[in-house]
Amino acid sequence: MPKNPMASDNSEQVNAFLQSAKDGLLESMALALSIMPCKPSILVGLSGGVDSTTLLLLLNSLKGELNFNLSACHVNHHVRLEEADKDEEFCRELCDKLSIPLTVEHLDAPNNLETVSEEKLRQARYERLTKVANENGINLIATAHIKDDQVETLLFRLFRGSGRPGLVGMPMVRRLDDKVILIRPLLNIARADCQAYLDSCGQEARLDSSNNNIAYRRNFIRHRVIPVIKEQFANLSESIDRFRSLNEEEEAFIASAVNKALAELSTANLNHWQRHLFLSLPAAIQRRVLWQGLKFRDVEPSFERIEGCRKAISQQSAVSLDENWDLRATADNIIWQDKNVGTENADPWQIELKVPGTTPLLRLDHALQIEVLDEGVSSFPPSSDLTAVADLSQAAFPLVVRTRMAGDIIQPFGMQEMVKLKKYLHNHKPSGKTPFINIVVADQKEVLWVPGIGLSNKLKVTGKPSHLLTWLKLAADSAIC
Repeated sequence: MPKNPMASDNSEQVNAFLQSAKDGLLESMALALSIMPCKPSILVGLSGGVDSTTLLLLLNSLKGELNFNLSACHVNHHVRLEEADKDEEFCRELCDKLSIPLTVEHLDAPNNLETVSEEKLRQARYERLTKVANENGINLIATAHIKDDQVETLLFRLFRGSGRPGLVGMPMVRRLDDKVILIRPLLNIARADCQAYLDSCGQEARLDSSNNNIAYRRNFIRHRVIPVIKEQFANLSESIDRFRSLNEEEEAFIASAVNKALAELSTANLNHWQRHLFLSLPAAIQRRVLWQGLKFRDVEPSFERIEGCRKAISQQSAVSLDENWDLRATADNIIWQDKNVGTENADPWQIELKVPGTTPLLRLDHALQIEVLDEGVSSFPPSSDLTAVADLSQAAFPLVVRTRMAGDIIQPFGMQEMVKLKKYLHNHKPSGKTPFINIVVADQKEVLWVPGIGLSNKLKVTGKPSHLLTWLKLAADSAIC
């Protein structure tokens, strides 16, 4: 590996750091590109602190060898006022010195600095980073989370009462949207090694004074709890990492059982589960499928809420989950009731589609024509088109065109995960006026096509396309009518 041009120290610690950091980068990039193959371009979330400055210098030294484009983004929250502005100035000067393109995003300063939420700041930061990545065609966002952060996260979640899913820690790679993936190349690196690397480069970094404020629970764990534990258990980091790794493997096994149970519980309607199948599950799996069900509906899955659901299901009663959702159990079904259903579409409707054939939809002033394709196609229409080339072999027939429903899900094109349609539409706006607002094409399980916006990955053509779907404008005297 080429030596960093700024480096002046070849100590054993720094060399070990460089090799471990490079291994972490290679592993995270390989995982990310297995999900979304493409030439990598990396946007570094740069705060100016020790960890993110280390990450920027490291990636800058490797971009030629590993053939990726590199840029950075600094998000100024304006929480620490003058100190925050000096952080921004530092990031600008550093990127200018390294000839790395930098984008600076500004957030409005909170009215009350005493009530600033760590979680809301983190969420706002990720939203801005993702926005910048999408605007610049960047597919990887790199953040400088390190081994110390992983230990603090595990302890924080343990003290908060997280279940097993929360105790796998931060993943090295996770998808942020259908075009951007988050990577954490330094998760196996200790903060002391980052500082040693910067010292060897003769590079200073900014110190965030808020990191010493123990009013923040994570800081309390860092400064008050961990030092006391290490007095008796010096190998805390290694023990926590071993626990996290073992739990991750076991969690993957449990998750596969939970996913299988969820697929069997819900058939045509995602908001209706089969009660007798739920009651036949072990209690541990019951809790986990309820945890998933609550998370999917943006309801906080606390122990009390999950046990309340189990009690209601057992007694065929009902429980209010929050201002948006109730859960009700009958002799046969477990029903997730959206309290807002009907507000999005006051007049819900659906019509079964002829496949192949042409289905007139007078209320839309269009017809949907579905043709069998005997040969391949030379090109595919853009997602904004009202024509789609698709493979319907994986669809759960019959197909319908209908209004959106509460709980609708879609597997966005190019993604392996399901997302809520509401979230998908928040990130995918129609390019112009369309007569198909709130209209979807769906099978018996999920949304397959939002006309003028995008297809589900379930219709992705990997070999020969099976069908051509085309929206046809109905003339006033159309014979189709």
